[in-house]
Amino acid sequence: TQASEAAAPTALARSSRAAATRGYLREVDFSHWAAGWLAEKLRGLTHTERHAGESHCATLVVKGLQPSQSEVHASVKLKGEARALFYDLTLVIAWEGSAVLRSRGGGGGGGGGGGGGG
Repeated sequence: TQASEAAAPTALARSSRAAATRGYLREVDFSHWAAGWLAEKLRGLTHTERHAGESHCATLVVKGLQPSQSEVHASVKLKGEARALFYDLTLVIAWEGSAVLRSRGGGGGGGGGGGGGG
């Protein structure tokens, strides 16, 4: 949601002002926020691949992030006015896939397939 997307930058702005006035190194952890944001943005993501001049295509749909198997680390380090973003992501997603294959000669036709995640 827009409210959750706005929460992290607002916290960063407050932390940045505090770090600038104190003049010391400070780290702000955004891991929890980043994991939620990524889960929301990935869910429902779809990719369809079609090749020009060919009558087959494949589609992948992301069902969701697997939080128990994924690792999301995101932080901002502040010193004075300087900021640095650090992140380390290992994402495991559940997905479904389908494919449609057709013969170019018009005789016979192929079927589809499915997919699993991981």
